Amino acid sequence: MSLIDRRQLLHGTLAAAALATAKPVWAQAGDSTRAAMARAAAAFLAALEPGQRRAATFSFAQDERTNWHYIPRSRSGVAFKEMSQAGRTAAHELVKVSLSGVGYAKAVSVMKLEDVLRQLETFGGLMRDPEKYYVSVFGAPDAAGPWGWRLEGHHLSLNFSLVPGRPISVTPAFFGANPAVGAAGLSLGELGTEQRTLALRLIETYARNMRTDIADDELRRMREAGIETVRFAWAGPIDPKHPHYYRLHGPTLLIEYDNSQNRANHVHSVWHDPRNDFGVDPLRAHYESSDHRHT
Repeated sequence: MSLIDRRQLLHGTLAAAALATAKPVWAQAGDSTRAAMARAAAAFLAALEPGQRRAATFSFAQDERTNWHYIPRSRSGVAFKEMSQAGRTAAHELVKVSLSGVGYAKAVSVMKLEDVLRQLETFGGLMRDPEKYYVSVFGAPDAAGPWGWRLEGHHLSLNFSLVPGRPISVTPAFFGANPAVGAAGLSLGELGTEQRTLALRLIETYARNMRTDIADDELRRMREAGIETVRFAWAGPIDPKHPHYYRLHGPTLLIEYDNSQNRANHVHSVWHDPRNDFGVDPLRAHYESSDHRHT
């Protein structure tokens, strides 16, 4: 595998889309999940002031939908600190209905860590704010057309896209990230039974941040594509007290974990779906819109 720019690999260029070489067999989360997310998103918008509602709403086709990042920066949407108590409650309900209990706890923990950073950092600490996380809704939250929503701030970017006829897209799902350069790694098919089981449990840890039925769909898609197509790579010492990095990649997933900053006390992770980030298949779209013929 050629060397890949760390920031490109992390931030949405989807170089790993080339891993998707076969037409996927889609599994669908239940209509009840889609309806629950739509109701929660509509309730959130209804809880906002008119001006805030306009600031939080974008068309599904607008470029802002894919304008994601994990660094502290200016963002579109409405921040928790700008919402009324009713708006905050509705926003949290939207997060809860879209994630599992474990995933929700992780997201809230990421936001709370801003308070810790505020106290620890000599420079820049004042910019840390656990309520400076923004919620945006793209399109109308109903089943008639595509829509999505995003929760984003420092070290957190959760992107959901609901497109009729496609599985719910829950990626990029970002709990911080800073990838290192990975080699191709070992195929899970080359591992022993115990090691393969541990690798699958690791993948499941990421999937289970989402609702049970969505997580089940993601894991089923991985199995249908073939467990042996997933590869694992590690960089750094095995001792968790030293900087290290790992990567899991296959036709339906790209997971990266990095703990190399602050003397291995600054964990980042990111999960991509090369076939369904933001509800689109970049490789398939490329072939359909170009003169290339995929055989």
